[in-house]
Amino acid sequence: MAEPAQHIPDSLPRGHFSELSQLIEGGIEQELFPCAVCELRHRGELLWTSAQGNLWTTEDEDSSPQANEGTVFDVDRLSASLVTTTLMMHFVSHGRIRLDDLVARHVHGFGVHGKSPISIRQVLSHAAGFPTTLPFREELEKSQGVSSFSMSGGRGASQYVSNRINRSKLRAKPGSGQLKSDVSYFLLGHLLEVVTGMSLSKAAEKYLFAPLGLRGIGYINLQQLCRGHVSIDSSLVAPTGECDWRLRFLQGEVSDETTWMMGGCSGAAGIFSTASDLSFLCHLLIECFHGRSEFISQDVISEFWGISGGGSDELRLGWDGARELVGSKISSVLPYEVSAVGKTGCAIWIRPEKEWTATFLSNRFDPVSSMKKMSTFWSKFFERASQLMERVSG
Repeated sequence: MAEPAQHIPDSLPRGHFSELSQLIEGGIEQELFPCAVCELRHRGELLWTSAQGNLWTTEDEDSSPQANEGTVFDVDRLSASLVTTTLMMHFVSHGRIRLDDLVARHVHGFGVHGKSPISIRQVLSHAAGFPTTLPFREELEKSQGVSSFSMSGGRGASQYVSNRINRSKLRAKPGSGQLKSDVSYFLLGHLLEVVTGMSLSKAAEKYLFAPLGLRGIGYINLQQLCRGHVSIDSSLVAPTGECDWRLRFLQGEVSDETTWMMGGCSGAAGIFSTASDLSFLCHLLIECFHGRSEFISQDVISEFWGISGGGSDELRLGWDGARELVGSKISSVLPYEVSAVGKTGCAIWIRPEKEWTATFLSNRFDPVSSMKKMSTFWSKFFERASQLMERVSG
């Protein structure tokens, strides 16, 4: 295996983070993922970055490009927290949305089948009463003729998903408990489009990526890809394995099937990014938490990240608590720390009180096996990262 590309500040011993590199190498050897790119930051300073492995799993390593700091990954459900929820926080801060607004006030046709009292806060905290998911893909195939070969979805499929959520019945009474649901993020993506009057991808570019100078992050428009208006650099974008439904390896096509049918962009998934852009975005959110940026107000981000905003230790407003990622490995979970996890092998951990972030992006290939092995790996990786960063940050 080739030596990992790493960056360590001169102020730290060269081998300070070597154990993390060894853990990643072990994950590659166990075929958890072909490659990974990681970053650790403290108060904005890049403490460690490492790019290891090859984009594809082959017997001949020379035939597959090596991962580097510019490698782009499908970050799956990290899209929901780092883009959809971040946009929600921004608009709440600037008065365009209120957490206790009823969803039906913004989304026409939503308030049927007992959904009229559902607030935006309840959707963000997964307390709206939605089921964990709805069979969007299967229904689109049957009713709209969208198939794994035709790619004829796009805006029509997006409208179908929105209408399907409006027509859906609840699993539980709003506010009676929390159940993590993909439906929440698909709904929030549509709500943002209503509020901004533009597609989610354009809203993200206008209000998030461009103002913050993020150039290595965005949605890949599959309609433009099919028409040849954009192309995928196979040496730059990490593939995400073979899809049993689409019957091909995915590279530059979002893994999430519903988002794929919607043209590559939804409130739940669709973001492709480098580790450095996600890491920098996490740092900027910490700046907001400490009142050093006006992008999101200190009060609003504290409400989203804290339990008091209507979330729990496991589920905050649009974010997961740290237990989702590290389990019981970390003895003391801080009140405002959050995480986000994607089934493609990507995870982030933000500890705002200590002002450090950990970003781990990989391209998990095996869609059949459960996430249990990956979760075990993450628990070990982030536990050790926490210990090493404590030595640096105190």
